[in-house]
Amino acid sequence: MSASPLAIAPGNWPGVQEPVVLRPSGMLVLPGRGTGFVADLHLGKTAHFQRAGVAVPDGADAATLARLADDLRATPLQHLVVLGDLVHSRQALTPALQALLLDLRQHWPALQLHLVWGNHDRHAQQGLQALLATLGWHSCPPAGWRDGPVHGLHDPQDALGDAQAETDTRLTLLGHVHPAVRLQAGARQRLRLPCFAAGPWGAGTRVLLPAYGHFTGQSPQLPKDCPWVYAIAQDQLLAVPPAGAPRGLR
Repeated sequence: MSASPLAIAPGNWPGVQEPVVLRPSGMLVLPGRGTGFVADLHLGKTAHFQRAGVAVPDGADAATLARLADDLRATPLQHLVVLGDLVHSRQALTPALQALLLDLRQHWPALQLHLVWGNHDRHAQQGLQALLATLGWHSCPPAGWRDGPVHGLHDPQDALGDAQAETDTRLTLLGHVHPAVRLQAGARQRLRLPCFAAGPWGAGTRVLLPAYGHFTGQSPQLPKDCPWVYAIAQDQLLAVPPAGAPRGLR
């Protein structure tokens, strides 16, 4: 089955007057800007657990970056913005992971790669900063990614009290939360799926991006101020009824 992106038309979200594309991988694309956003890859998490003596299998990093390569082939971009937690910890920076990131750069040498620093990235800051500089990545300032009315941050708490969001920002993109939604089919059959979660924010809209990595957890509860939910079911996106309406599978 081929992946089926979901297009959000201009004006469908408050304040957002440009097309937005949600991909079943967890990437959000602003095609008019040639920019894609992903969050929470947590590369190297398996290595972190293995060093702690937990026998988790290899392959998650390669699978995550293969997913990213598929997105980049399907959606030509000028900019790719990682909204935090590119890596899981300083133990993540293994030679194997460095080779995978080098391969990504070699396949897309013209792609502008940007990192909004997340809490896990900061645990690996010294080594990660040097690696990204070698590979030609750009580090975003503490205020995050800004491009006109678009603002990208890692932690939703960082967007609180942002005076600029009240005036200039119309689309705020966030990671960190790993949003997921519970769906129910019958009394005892429940399913939890990763999702995009969006809602009004100031004069515009904020969107929580799902965790992009293969080896990540999910939040047990969605924020109450995100009424628009788009669940990822394999290669499809499902618009889920708002909270208070039955979230059943038909």
